[in-house]
Amino acid sequence: MTSSSFVVKKEKLDPSELDKILLDFCKAHPEGVSGPLLKSSHPDLDLKQCTIRLQKLVSEGKLAIFKKGATNLFKYKELSAAQKNVKFENEIEKAIYDVIADSGKIGIWIKDLRESIGVAQQQCITALKSLKAKELVKEVFPGTGHKRMWMLYDIEPDQQYIADKGGPWVNESTGEFEPKVGEQLMKKTLEFLKKNSSTNHLIILDYLLKEKGII
Repeated sequence: MTSSSFVVKKEKLDPSELDKILLDFCKAHPEGVSGPLLKSSHPDLDLKQCTIRLQKLVSEGKLAIFKKGATNLFKYKELSAAQKNVKFENEIEKAIYDVIADSGKIGIWIKDLRESIGVAQQQCITALKSLKAKELVKEVFPGTGHKRMWMLYDIEPDQQYIADKGGPWVNESTGEFEPKVGEQLMKKTLEFLKKNSSTNHLIILDYLLKEKGII
């Protein structure tokens, strides 16, 4: 009888089913799960699919990733007390929370948030203020002139998105550039130039910085 070679076909599962397997496995190994450990314990699973889902779970804040030497370790992330006892005021608040949760480490702009669930701006702002007060969501500012983003409270944003809050340039409600500030600056600059014909940009900037109620 001749020996035959068999190729073991890796099992591809439904994403939600695989997520449950991965989360349960990480819970059972609080010291962290590496690729080799996962492969040896679940040789039937498709490692490429597992890697994609693990990264997705990290972006959703359900797992944390750490380095031990050159090895990546995935650890289960316990929900905060606030997340475990979520009480939504209404369906709009719950829908907004779910959309923000799906945005992961990138976050979502308020305009995209409103459009995704089809609510008015004031309804969205009210729900966001409520979720923020419960420490379920937070604001992240990509930098001056950029859009303010919203993400889950316990998620650490991607470093490339962290910057200042935009100061007076950003409208507190919408996260967008505030045109009135630009108009004020233009008005004050023209007034200064009328009185000071011999000047330069550094002198003008110094004047604007000292002028109260502008910057």
